[in-house]
Amino acid sequence: MPIALLTLIALHGHARLRRALRGVRTVRGVMFLALGGSIVAIWMASGFFGAHHAWRTDPDTVRTFYPMWLLTICVLNLMTSAGERAIAFTPAEVDLLFPGPFTRRQLLGYKLLKSAAGAVVTATLFSMLFRHHVQSWAAGGVGIFLSLLFLQLFSMAVVLIGETLGAHAHTRGRKMLAAAIVGIVAIALLPALRAGHGTSAAHLALAFASTRSGRIMLAPFAAFGQIVTAKDLVPYAMPSLLLAMLVLAILVTIVMWLDAQYLEAAASAGQRVHERMQRMRRGGAISLRAQPGARAMRLSIPPLPRVGGVGPIAWRQLTTAVRQSRAVVMLLLVMCVALGPALSIAGAAEHRDPVALIISIVFSMNVLFANALRFDFRGDLDQLDVLKSLPVKPAAIVVAQLIAPTLVLTICQIALFIGAVSFGLVAANFLLAAALIAVPLNALVFAIENLLFLLFPVQMWAVSPGDLQGAGRRMTIFFAKTILLLVACGVAAGAGGMASIVAGKSPAAFVITTAGVLALETAALLPLMVTAFRRFDPSSDTTP
Repeated sequence: MPIALLTLIALHGHARLRRALRGVRTVRGVMFLALGGSIVAIWMASGFFGAHHAWRTDPDTVRTFYPMWLLTICVLNLMTSAGERAIAFTPAEVDLLFPGPFTRRQLLGYKLLKSAAGAVVTATLFSMLFRHHVQSWAAGGVGIFLSLLFLQLFSMAVVLIGETLGAHAHTRGRKMLAAAIVGIVAIALLPALRAGHGTSAAHLALAFASTRSGRIMLAPFAAFGQIVTAKDLVPYAMPSLLLAMLVLAILVTIVMWLDAQYLEAAASAGQRVHERMQRMRRGGAISLRAQPGARAMRLSIPPLPRVGGVGPIAWRQLTTAVRQSRAVVMLLLVMCVALGPALSIAGAAEHRDPVALIISIVFSMNVLFANALRFDFRGDLDQLDVLKSLPVKPAAIVVAQLIAPTLVLTICQIALFIGAVSFGLVAANFLLAAALIAVPLNALVFAIENLLFLLFPVQMWAVSPGDLQGAGRRMTIFFAKTILLLVACGVAAGAGGMASIVAGKSPAAFVITTAGVLALETAALLPLMVTAFRRFDPSSDTTP
């Protein structure tokens, strides 16, 4: 391995450390760094030291399920294109290393060493977090580290085999192999399914592991489970450690031996990953990537009335939602549609207060999913200078930015309400009442989100692993958002309850008053958003 590549790996580690400590010269940066570091330290300490006083997972259970987890990851790499990232180079690495005096195998070795360095940090954190699942911290850490290397090498081998066989043969071959594995698993589980008892996921996994085909298929992964559950690294884990090292050596030999001209494919894969991340940073949401050769479905939103500039801006955000981010929207919509039958099957119809259950689900959606629906200022971080230069009043821009995410989340929630009504969880009149409250509630949620964003702008994917300052900033914003939302909802619900009592316990009075207070709270936040938008300086307030 050339010393230049080893130096580059060391520089990568130094750059990550420098990025994690950026901004500590300011008081706000120090506070965010301290908060993020404290949360991570408490999280790790609770998993590590809590294992000494809490229950421990049965080692036999871990030995049974750990190889199945590895097998599942390998099958997913075969069925999807996730394995492309295992051998993808960043555009900077392509420009710097590919024209350099390095052989193909030296670049592969560089990729392996870089992945191994990252696996050391990841394995250390996982071994502390899942301390109660292992018998020895050292053996668990080594086992997790070797497992991560195995998954990385397996993905590399799949990519290189594909480059050797050709794209068409590789795609067909890996899908056939994945289908064969799924078929073998299904055939092995057929007796247990016919028996009709003990058909939970745990029982099915145990039934598969006890069959001959299951033992044969899980044999390459069993050594890693033995290492993770060993009482100590020496001498209990040594036989399994030698076997795991042999498996890794075979994979390394396959990766280095395959005479595949993978450089162009690796550069293309890296460029696709880079472009996807850039789209996420610009658009603020996960976009649906079209398959090569597939005809993209073009959905169109009819033009909206101008209304002082509100219509065109809202139309652009709605178009972004249905075109670039329809994967997130469709996933959320399907989840909401499926919640009705899922709750009914789970026995939610017998719940004492199904309305409270549905309200808690809706509130959780507002807190958790609002961050993914960034069809507002949060998704326009790189275009805020353009918005500020438009001949449109700031108040109109603020109102327009709230329309698209509010409408999308409301449609998803109405789908949830319809499913709940269809399966008898709530009465039909609940649908109208819930819809009346959902619109101002969602508008309030996104008004809080955008107000905090304009005060503390940060890109959706700006936080990288080890960026404690970014994690602290996100935690602070999340807590502030949750507290503000709880207070606002509490005030609205209190006002609605008082109105209901005055009107003789009238549900209509509660709904109308609560919705009206939520709308007033949203309107009260609009001047604050306008002020924050006017004071926003794209040249200095944009977080890289």
